[in-house]
Amino acid sequence: MDWTGQRICMVLTCNRPYYRKRREAQEPTYRRLEEAGFRIVLLLGDASLMEPRLEELSSRWTLTVPVEERYELLPQKIFAGLAWLEACGVDGVLKIDDDTAIHSPDVLLFCVGTTDYIGGDIGIIQLDEAADQQPLTYYGGPMYWVSRRSLQALANVSPPYRWEDVSVGYVLTKTYTDIVVRPTYWFQKGLVSWSSETEQTHGSRA
Repeated sequence: MDWTGQRICMVLTCNRPYYRKRREAQEPTYRRLEEAGFRIVLLLGDASLMEPRLEELSSRWTLTVPVEERYELLPQKIFAGLAWLEACGVDGVLKIDDDTAIHSPDVLLFCVGTTDYIGGDIGIIQLDEAADQQPLTYYGGPMYWVSRRSLQALANVSPPYRWEDVSVGYVLTKTYTDIVVRPTYWFQKGLVSWSSETEQTHGSRA
């Protein structure tokens, strides 16, 4: 597939009923992204596959990578999806979760030009106990943008940690000394929102 120069919104999801309902609730976000020129790609996993499979679904696409649909394997699923899209020549990828809502198109203005890595909310984690090691600052998984340059850095590495967003942040900030992670305050200002609910916590209240 040749998607040279296109901007992609990769939605982390799966096909169980709970997650299909979450996607349906985010139709306004997907329409807003499409109006801004993004191609929507739903990222799924299937361990029985030998290689990634792309299917067109109406005006959108599903990309299924050969990774089992397990929470513990989300980093591998994300990295596989990003690597496949990098090989398609895309200009960059906006990764969101299937419960991420974008309430203003203003946040999409950053997904252009020379911005290599930016997101909706900042996370900080101490990965090394050594006193001389600085905490890692990264963008949280519900929403972050990676440019083509960033995709190239991510394409040929395995996720170094058990969290996909931490792994992406670690690879990029260790690869590019000129990347500076700055707070965007999109989450705090209500321009982007998401739920902390999971399939398990939802079921426990049923």
